[in-house]
Amino acid sequence: VIFKGLASHWPANKWSYGDLMEKCSGSSIMHLAFEREKWGNLGDSNVGAFEDFLTYMKEKQYQSLHWRNRRYGFDYGIVGECPILTNDFKIPKYFSACLLQTLSRRDAAQNLENVRYFWPTMMIGSPHTRSEIHYDDDGLPFWMGLVKGKKLFRILTPSLNAHLVTREANSWPSMLGKDFSHSGSYETSSAIYPEAFLRESQSYAFEIFQSDNYKKRFPKICELHVYEGQLHAGDVIYIPNSSPHGALNLEETIAITANYASPRDSVQMEYYRAQCDKGHSRPLCQHFKAEREEGNGAVFREKDYFSYAGYTASRWCKERRTALQRTLTKDGESPFIQELRALNRFCEAVL
Repeated sequence: VIFKGLASHWPANKWSYGDLMEKCSGSSIMHLAFEREKWGNLGDSNVGAFEDFLTYMKEKQYQSLHWRNRRYGFDYGIVGECPILTNDFKIPKYFSACLLQTLSRRDAAQNLENVRYFWPTMMIGSPHTRSEIHYDDDGLPFWMGLVKGKKLFRILTPSLNAHLVTREANSWPSMLGKDFSHSGSYETSSAIYPEAFLRESQSYAFEIFQSDNYKKRFPKICELHVYEGQLHAGDVIYIPNSSPHGALNLEETIAITANYASPRDSVQMEYYRAQCDKGHSRPLCQHFKAEREEGNGAVFREKDYFSYAGYTASRWCKERRTALQRTLTKDGESPFIQELRALNRFCEAVL
């Protein structure tokens, strides 16, 4: 589903690379390049200075490179790297009641290792960079708000491709009416077109944006039913659970994105109930029952970042700053020194 203009009022739509350099100096970003058989065909991971990557984009240094060698800025952790940016976007009302946040955030400020669900994150891509068709963790749904450029999405859903879904050991929420309580183990997954599925990388051995090149090797490509949609700046896309997808940057793009688990999604909730009842010691299971019951009464309401995460900005500043300051040595050094500096700038500006 594409919600046209749902994010058009975000101040983030006016971001320039210069703005981001000024606001987020000293931070770091992971950037990737195309690599076959990795998750989404993205590999060659490097972490570098955010300013250097923004200069790469601003000066269009990518233009001399083949698209497979261009760098894709991936999963920039906004709350840790540059919390001042949280002022510039909202959590869309349809996705503001998210179990991944309420389950993992109660002590998030004090827990310096609890970064798994610190969504949303930022993606920055040059033209023709892409994530090839893949599943997200646990087949999770996700949303993405685009604030710069255009993206092309291609998506497969189990309901439209039921003829190509393995019906044994189905442990992802597939929307095919499965009984998860009698399904296979957590590690086992059902996939659309399993003959082409690369289980280790949760991706596929063909490229959805160059599928004609793979028809001889994977003839059932011709049987796939594919949704295609183009996202423009100001739009938000939602991709449902267990739906492998790929995204191609048609222009320079900046996006805000997060995975999402809704208490209203009965299929997703039944999947988690079954997994947690099997005794998995995953963080998601720790308070699942209470959170599920608490979340069922949630209403659609756009939220700012901190209310979405179960905090206020002032409480986050107080508790996170205290936790970070405890890591300082007598010489003022800490592995979290950059986050502490960014947090201090944010708290001074906001409070």
